Amino acid sequence: MTTTRVKLDDVNGKPMALLSDVPSPLRVGDPLGLRFRLTRESGGRHEVLEVRGQFRVTAVGFDASVAPRRQLLTLESVGKPPTWVSVKKPPQRGRLAPAISPRTPVL
Repeated sequence: MTTTRVKLDDVNGKPMALLSDVPSPLRVGDPLGLRFRLTRESGGRHEVLEVRGQFRVTAVGFDASVAPRRQLLTLESVGKPPTWVSVKKPPQRGRLAPAISPRTPVL
């Protein structure tokens, strides 16, 4: 199965993702339903992009420098484009408490 590099043209930052379940070859104007999630850290903030919905292919290319060749797609959303949403940082693992040992008798 070939992998496809997808670039979302109408999303801020034009993010790219590698997908393995995209049919190949696609033509300009073909509709494509996508559902995946991207994460990034921007200026100390964690952001999530929920990609869900219908997209249209605006450009098609192939990368023959990798084996097997990879399909390159540029997409734009049919409806409202997805946006990056800021989320709280995942909790940091704290230090473990010191081990508790029985008191040492003082003579």
